[in-house]
Amino acid sequence: HNELSNEEWGRVPSKLVELGVPFAAVYGAEAITRLPALIEFIKGSVSANLPMTIITSGVGLSDKTIWELKDDGLRSISMSYDISTNDKYAAAKTVTAKRLLSRLSGFEDIELIVTVTPKNLELLPMFIREFGKEVWIHFDFQHPDRGQPNSKCRGDIFPLDISIVKNVLTEVLLLKRAGYKVHPSESAISQLISRPSTVNKFDWNCTGGGFITLNSNGATWGCDDFCPPELENSFPILEYGVSWNWIDWLKEWGPSVTKCPGCVWITHIMAEDFSKLPRSEWSSQLFHHSKT
Repeated sequence: HNELSNEEWGRVPSKLVELGVPFAAVYGAEAITRLPALIEFIKGSVSANLPMTIITSGVGLSDKTIWELKDDGLRSISMSYDISTNDKYAAAKTVTAKRLLSRLSGFEDIELIVTVTPKNLELLPMFIREFGKEVWIHFDFQHPDRGQPNSKCRGDIFPLDISIVKNVLTEVLLLKRAGYKVHPSESAISQLISRPSTVNKFDWNCTGGGFITLNSNGATWGCDDFCPPELENSFPILEYGVSWNWIDWLKEWGPSVTKCPGCVWITHIMAEDFSKLPRSEWSSQLFHHSKT
């Protein structure tokens, strides 16, 4: 599929910094399945002074791999976690995450990521109380296939009970204010409390500009779940010239994102809030330990 080589992935962080990208999250499917490329990206990020994390299921993440990633400069790691499920694969991820948590003490930043579904919605506050003083907790809501191009979401889902959503998020906000390490910003949580139906209607639309997403061949997108075919390979990250800059990219992406049927990715809501901040405030707002 004409993927970037390991060496090319090592060059990507410096290009991202040139474009003004302040933080990189590496995921996939599973980032560690291409460990040599991941290590080159980590080394490149260290050289370019680009803060980053990897988001992993943890499955296949051995002690040797953990120490290798740390030795090459990784300081932040995020893992998928399922609070309660009958799915065997999800259960395996949870067991793996519990096993690995005790071995990640050397990382400066550790986060567990939960997908909220009807089965585990009411368990979210309990989960935060269990782990939220030790590691960061991030959560996002289940997504249906909304028919947009190149969606990673497939299949039907059952709707969430809106009254329960509002009550749970209100409790989560109180936990955050009490000092628990809840990653979503107060602004993002408050927006969802005021519009809880969004989690079922998926009618929240970003304006673009909060994200640059790269696929495996270095093509750039404004989202990881809405990739209009007309923009495919328009801006390869390693091939841009003096005219390929953040502003040009936004001009291309902005009109296209209006065609998106909408979503409720909390990270996108946070990114839009973040992109509205004066650049002088970026560094103070960037990391998990910031006030937001």
